Amino acid sequence: MRKDKHKGMLQYMQPFETEYVPKVLLTGNGLHRAFENDNWDKLLKEIALGDFSEDEWEKIKELPYPQIAIVATGNHVAQGMEKVSEKYIDLSPLPGEQELIRNAVQCGFDAILTTNYSYEIEKALSPDFQVAVRRPSKYRRKTCQDKPRGETSALYQYIFLPGGAEEVPIWHIHGEAALPDTMIIGHYYYGKLLSKMQSYSAEAIKRFRIAERYGGQFYPRSWVDYLLFGDIFIVGQGMDQSELDLWWLMDCKKRNGKGEVFLYKPDMPDAQRMLAEVCGVNVRTCSKPTDYVEYYKKVFTEVKIFHRD
Repeated sequence: MRKDKHKGMLQYMQPFETEYVPKVLLTGNGLHRAFENDNWDKLLKEIALGDFSEDEWEKIKELPYPQIAIVATGNHVAQGMEKVSEKYIDLSPLPGEQELIRNAVQCGFDAILTTNYSYEIEKALSPDFQVAVRRPSKYRRKTCQDKPRGETSALYQYIFLPGGAEEVPIWHIHGEAALPDTMIIGHYYYGKLLSKMQSYSAEAIKRFRIAERYGGQFYPRSWVDYLLFGDIFIVGQGMDQSELDLWWLMDCKKRNGKGEVFLYKPDMPDAQRMLAEVCGVNVRTCSKPTDYVEYYKKVFTEVKIFHRD
């Protein structure tokens, strides 16, 4: 392990045989909303750089989420995200939320991917966890040191919590609150991320095929590898149609990857279900729960006992 020029620690992922299918959690704001924490509508109002009436907000909300951010900030998304950076660094899980996150980690995941900018997962597992805006962190790791800084933060950078069963890499796939310029919101930034993902995926698929052909091990370098070649359990991430990066990866996985995808969602519009099914996503819905905390507990119980046939 060594430091790179950006003062992060260089630490490679554990390789795995190509017959092995990593178990991966993809999560988002759903777990936090079960405890009545902040939602997307509130975030979008907080990053706004202008004054909008309630009538104007109702009209703006007709747009897809990434485009709401563009209008709310007058197309100055980076400046808007700067406003909320400190707040999202300071967010901590409530006691019940902390227990739920710890139970989730005990499901035996090889990697945790989150679309959240905040650090509730890290703080639930390591109460001493701390980061500061634009400061190096002893928890931050990178799997390479020869890539442009923007590409590294988008694809190759993760959080590592040393000690015990919590040594599972945590990837903030849409950026971190402590690094405001990495936070993905707005179609311009989604487009830039998608471009990086497309280039990386082609190279990753080629490496995986070579490892398969010659019976070697595959060395994951990015969260993209886990999505392409793992069993993915999507819990607390609504997979909104506007998240083009994730839907593109689902389609790419179906065409070129391996492993199953299970989307746990209390209910789902028919159109979104149809999209999921053609992209190879197995939808797990139920009647709308009255208690979302109990719902997520039951989901993680099911995920924990999952075994491949």
